[in-house]
Amino acid sequence: MIACLAKNHRAHLLFAELAKLDPRYRDLGVGTISKKALLKGALHSLSGDLRAVKLDARRSREAYASLTASCQELLDTADEPIESVLYWGATNWPMDRTKAKLPFSIVTDGPFDPDDPTYPVEWIPRKWPQGYLEFQRELFLRAQRIFTLSDWARNKILAIHPVPPEKVVRIGWGPLACMGPALTLPKEGEHYFLSVGTEWARKSMDLIAEAGSALHREFPHVRTLLVGKPDGLKIPPMPGVELVPHETPLPVVQALMRQASALIVASRFDASPHVIYEALQYGTPVIGTRVCGIPEAIHAPDGGIVIETPKTDLIESAMRQILTSPQTALRAAARGVYERSGGWGGCAQIVHASLSELELSS
Repeated sequence: MIACLAKNHRAHLLFAELAKLDPRYRDLGVGTISKKALLKGALHSLSGDLRAVKLDARRSREAYASLTASCQELLDTADEPIESVLYWGATNWPMDRTKAKLPFSIVTDGPFDPDDPTYPVEWIPRKWPQGYLEFQRELFLRAQRIFTLSDWARNKILAIHPVPPEKVVRIGWGPLACMGPALTLPKEGEHYFLSVGTEWARKSMDLIAEAGSALHREFPHVRTLLVGKPDGLKIPPMPGVELVPHETPLPVVQALMRQASALIVASRFDASPHVIYEALQYGTPVIGTRVCGIPEAIHAPDGGIVIETPKTDLIESAMRQILTSPQTALRAAARGVYERSGGWGGCAQIVHASLSELELSS
């Protein structure tokens, strides 16, 4: 058995595709951090900001120890011998190394880089950055394979850690939601652009709103919809801009995405946004910034437009380009990008081939 473990539920789609290729791959579940460990971790935080306290708690040594123990409990549920472990995450040991020195590989969307100022706060361990860097380095050095979701993540790892290049393999990523039905048909002549997600400040939703409002003045039939959880960013009312500042049911988001003129992902940092592939599978083009793994997912010009940085005029210009281009050709090209990516099935094939090669060489 090749035991598959994860630190979150994003991994299940990849693990399911691996099981289709090889029944030895078994999804054993998601490791969790106990409330007791989070409480102990929070006591180490000196911050007066609740969000910072929560982040400190999840990055504490107590939290990592609890997550590792949880993974060990999942491994103990296996009803047959475990050959190796495939673990989604690079924040803890996927097993207690003092008890079970099983070979393991890792799936990750990127490493901690203490010298990169663009990293968001949730990627930065405030309390012990140097210790975490050294811990992650040991994790990468011990792993048999490091599977990254993007070339950006692969290059980051190779730049920061002394691991052999052949050990770090880019697999890509896919959508977190399968295609859903259209709930309503857009009205004749109606066009709208969509941006969806949490942490609106990091995703430049304020700039998207400004760009959408400016475009609306020129094209009154064009709207811009911002959907998701703002996390503190307040955007004032603007003509042509509709705000849905709360969690929206998935079928509604899917219907909006299917019918949008384009999805806008104007993030300042976004390692591997799954929402891009969710749009491309519908044939909805994407406007995205040249950060992290975004450009390689869009594969411009086929999948949409890549802008150099999140600026209002650049976003507006890209929206206008989408609006004035032949829509049928745009959507066919975007859908082709998704089909060529292979989705999670394509990712699983790369993982399976790489680990099979490792088995043959050992």
